[in-house]
Amino acid sequence: MAILYDPTYAKPYARRCTAYERIENTELALQDAWMAYRLEPSNVASRKNVDRLIKIEERRMEKLKEETIGKLVIIVVFAHPLPSLLIRRRHHRRHHLLPGRDFHLP
Repeated sequence: MAILYDPTYAKPYARRCTAYERIENTELALQDAWMAYRLEPSNVASRKNVDRLIKIEERRMEKLKEETIGKLVIIVVFAHPLPSLLIRRRHHRRHHLLPGRDFHLP
């Protein structure tokens, strides 16, 4: 409400930043910390909040990137046509066996 009343006042942004951080929404917390710092660049606490939240957000993004890459590797392994080709190939050879002959699968 205070931000709507006076969007140039830094304190409500800093307080909302703290609230966002408590519910672990670091992306929005960083946005508010940055706004509080822009409105009041002489405030050392605002600058420290921005620096700290940037590090937290970078770690979160790195973790998200690793999880996404891990999921892509799983999708590629299971979606790759090679296993299905081997299965079809083995299945095909079994139907063309001659009686009395041994066979070896690759």
